[in-house]
Amino acid sequence: MNFRAFHRILASVILLLCLFSTSVEVQAATYYFTVDTTNDTSDANLTDNICADAQNDCSLRAALEQSRPLTQSDQIVNIDFDLPSPATIEITSDLPSYTEANLTNDDPLKRITIDGNNNFGLVISGNQSTTVEGLIFMNFRLAPIFVYFGGTDFITNNVLVDNENGIAISNLNNEEQGVVHVTGNYVGYNPHTESGDPNTKGIYIKDVATVSSECEVWIGGNSAADGNVIAGNNLSGIYIENTNPNTDVVILNNFIGMVDDTTPEPNNNHGIEVVKSAGNLNIGGDYLTQGNLIAGNNNLGVYIAESNSASIQGNTFSSNAAGSAYIPNQMGDVKVFDSPYLRIGGDTTAYGNVIPQGVTVESNSVNNVNLRIKHNFLGISRGGYVYPIDPDRDGIFVEDATGFPEISFNQITNFNKGIVILRNSVVPISKNKIYGNREMGIDLDDDGVTLNDNLDIDSGPNGLQNFPVISNLVLQDFGNVKIIDFDVSLHSAPNKQYYVEVFSSPFCGSNGYGQGMQVFAYNGSITTDSSGNSGIWHISDLFPTNIIGPCLTATATLMDGITPVATSEFSLGVMAWDPEKIFLPMIVR
Repeated sequence: MNFRAFHRILASVILLLCLFSTSVEVQAATYYFTVDTTNDTSDANLTDNICADAQNDCSLRAALEQSRPLTQSDQIVNIDFDLPSPATIEITSDLPSYTEANLTNDDPLKRITIDGNNNFGLVISGNQSTTVEGLIFMNFRLAPIFVYFGGTDFITNNVLVDNENGIAISNLNNEEQGVVHVTGNYVGYNPHTESGDPNTKGIYIKDVATVSSECEVWIGGNSAADGNVIAGNNLSGIYIENTNPNTDVVILNNFIGMVDDTTPEPNNNHGIEVVKSAGNLNIGGDYLTQGNLIAGNNNLGVYIAESNSASIQGNTFSSNAAGSAYIPNQMGDVKVFDSPYLRIGGDTTAYGNVIPQGVTVESNSVNNVNLRIKHNFLGISRGGYVYPIDPDRDGIFVEDATGFPEISFNQITNFNKGIVILRNSVVPISKNKIYGNREMGIDLDDDGVTLNDNLDIDSGPNGLQNFPVISNLVLQDFGNVKIIDFDVSLHSAPNKQYYVEVFSSPFCGSNGYGQGMQVFAYNGSITTDSSGNSGIWHISDLFPTNIIGPCLTATATLMDGITPVATSEFSLGVMAWDPEKIFLPMIVR
């Protein structure tokens, strides 16, 4: 008995059992259809639940035609393939719409190509779980796989090339809820030919209406095997226009603009382009298990025009995976507009990103409320490789950051300016390693050093906060014991509390103002009097043996109780010793 005949008999037996069962609860039946011809022919009898065209063959179209009424009545349909390898099914008209059949080629050595010939592809919709796996889709209009929300759907281990969109996901029904998992696919790059074969867009996600039901889209997953290769597309690798506040998008473990750890295949626009994200948007997570590699793209790595809540964590930009080679996104790494509750990095270094070309957060009309930029590596890899970036780039460039923002625990080096704060921003900046930047470590208003003024009554970013003054520095050598003495003072707004951080660096800046490679041990709060003067904070202590360099500098951060509010530029640097006469044990980091 051949395979096809067996399946027909099995389907007939299942049908009879369903008709004559005396059970009160009717269980869903499972139907199996095996595609055994590359012809694009219709089913001969749509009422018999048997896949067979006029030649008694089971074509892909016939299998989908038979599956549609079955899945709509909550029956399960599995479609597999018994074809030689390689095999190509050429589609002559639009495929049947709205199916929930599982369509799988479970033999990775068999290359089964479905050529759409510019027709519409699969439209998956309904509350069942649907899997499309192990196939090559090419030359489809709109998309070879269009997923409406409903149930839990898996798009797994396919090759999607030369289509209008590799995969399209939406909620046009405005009534469904569900989860879509896109894992292990090649989108825009063909691994069989080892060449780019671009879709217009790689993965297209769009919700056109607000719905009350909750939906999730997962691009990649929590293991490396879940990640997709999204590379070589004519426009952006991932395009998101999500107007549904209840739809969350999670992007993990993907190669975007790269085909592996070292090899670029650029998307011709952005790696990830977000023109609207009303729900939660998560790009990456823990860098060891969830981060994306986003490099080599011809525009930006990540572009976000508007997001209600986004996190960018644990990703590596503009680099090979090892952090030892520069593979730039041509126009920069991260640029964000009008995005409250944006998180770049996280509370530990595991969630920090490697961002060789820096971060830009700008505003057209909406303040970037509660911005957090933490524990990132900017201009440098986790292993200490300093990227040869464009000398005109700034490390962190921020406009209109208000609410409760924070820039902390970042390492920022080799830029023109380390941090630039503009317009209405009120941002505390603390515990960063900012060093080796060409002009300034921190620049308020992007206009060079802002000198201190009486009572610090300025308007502008961070209120153009006055910086502290380090004076009367004395280094005494008593043989095995070395003592450092210096004073710190601040003139600023009257009757205010400030947190002062003291830093050391190998060199003061070319303008004489410092940067902060190492947070010095001596940091604390000072309070101004009614005249705006803090008095003198005198520091005298054993000299630390692990100090990085002779240049000492400081910043002042206005406090509101225990909450840091706004930070100054770095103070004028003071040399603790002649760098040509280093007589103390040094650790260069």
